[in-house]
Amino acid sequence: MPTPIAWTAEKDQFIRASRAESRTWDAIAEGLGISRTVVIRRSVILRVPATALDIRRRRVPDETPTWQKLRHDAGSEPLPAWHPIAAAVLMEATAMVEEVV
Repeated sequence: MPTPIAWTAEKDQFIRASRAESRTWDAIAEGLGISRTVVIRRSVILRVPATALDIRRRRVPDETPTWQKLRHDAGSEPLPAWHPIAAAVLMEATAMVEEVV
């Protein structure tokens, strides 16, 4: 069974100050001599605010289909099949057909 960690006000303040300076979880854990997971769990208990880096990592991927992101002027010449926009539309259409079948 792991040895319990004696949390002190100094250790808690070190976590808060380090996150305010945007230090990584690994750097904080190394500074305290404990594992990264333990530091993250303690920061949740302390309600340490998330940094911009944490928020960026939690961002939901863009679900907009490629063919909607890559618009093409309807009045221009047709695109060749190997063009990135045409290829993206063909690949997504093929994937949709395979899902239905």
